[in-house]
Amino acid sequence: MTLRPSNRPTLSSTVSTLLARPALVLLALSLASGAARAHDIVLVPDKSGLTVRYGHPADWLPVDGEKLLELSVQGADGASTDRHGALKRRGLDLLLGQGSLRGATLVSARYDNGLWVQLPPGADGKAQWRNSSRFLTPSASSVLLSVKFAKAWSATAADDAVFKRQVGHLLELVPQKNPLSLKPGEMLPVRVLFNGKPLVDAGIENSNLVVKLPEDKIPRYRTDANGIAQVPLRANGINTLAVDLERTNDSSLPGGALAAPADKLLAVATFTFVR
Repeated sequence: MTLRPSNRPTLSSTVSTLLARPALVLLALSLASGAARAHDIVLVPDKSGLTVRYGHPADWLPVDGEKLLELSVQGADGASTDRHGALKRRGLDLLLGQGSLRGATLVSARYDNGLWVQLPPGADGKAQWRNSSRFLTPSASSVLLSVKFAKAWSATAADDAVFKRQVGHLLELVPQKNPLSLKPGEMLPVRVLFNGKPLVDAGIENSNLVVKLPEDKIPRYRTDANGIAQVPLRANGINTLAVDLERTNDSSLPGGALAAPADKLLAVATFTFVR
């Protein structure tokens, strides 16, 4: 598969500007559209290399290569290289081959999930969300700008420094210990950063990417005054940490986001490691 630009409008430049500047604290997530909110970008290391997945257990969707703004591979020295051009299509997912991961410690990605408009309720009384803007749907009662971030560990380093590295995402999960040094069920301290600062009272989930739980049944581990939550490790296999946060779009957002055609900004972040 060749990933290349098209003439379809995107929000890449708007999001890049938005995420590069200071911001205030996000508010807790409230559910609405599945594709806008509940779906994550997840980076999963495996024997083939690294798989980029979009969605959640029991509802995986095609990854849009044009919305994937970057896929950066970080070496042991901390230097990063964008490997977006090396991605290949594999079913619904995108695959970065093992050769492109040689010597990698962390892999990170940014995904522009675009604008989502809330339309009047349908016959079932539920809110309807569409991937559009007010230009085409002037009846929209609300417009959401959805951005997603992902990180994955793929190193063999034994020290904790690799796990504490930050890549500068607007919303970022940073484990404070080596997950491989802990046993299943032990607590992994994980810090949530928003704009580089600890985020208090954020809820972190931990999924194996197989079992789907109802939204109200998902355990969430809250961050303390230092932005750190104690998250129990799953048994050997995939552990994907996730945090979802929302903020009203006003002049307090990064870059004075009133210039962006949205009422709210939604940010989602994941961090995956395999034990």
